[in-house]
Amino acid sequence: MDLLKGKWTVVILAQVKEGPRRYADLRAALAISDKMLTTRLRELCERDLLARDDARRYVLTARAESLREVLQVVYDWGLAEAERTGVVLGTHSSVR
Repeated sequence: MDLLKGKWTVVILAQVKEGPRRYADLRAALAISDKMLTTRLRELCERDLLARDDARRYVLTARAESLREVLQVVYDWGLAEAERTGVVLGTHSSVR
């Protein structure tokens, strides 16, 4: 669980789980500051959960691929919980 600690970690991994993502793609999809996204991406690479491919996109490593089902379950739970509690999921435009 220590590998998955940190705000936004699971959300970023869930996004990349759907396919390779450039920094700009992640920034546009998430209501997260540039500083936080940069920090989390660096940490995820250091933890061997993300890597950069030849096109400079973030991809899951083999280590993270083994978490694919867990990430999907947590992501689905988060969506259901947001709906249940009335939380509006933000987008990049909602971050100042």
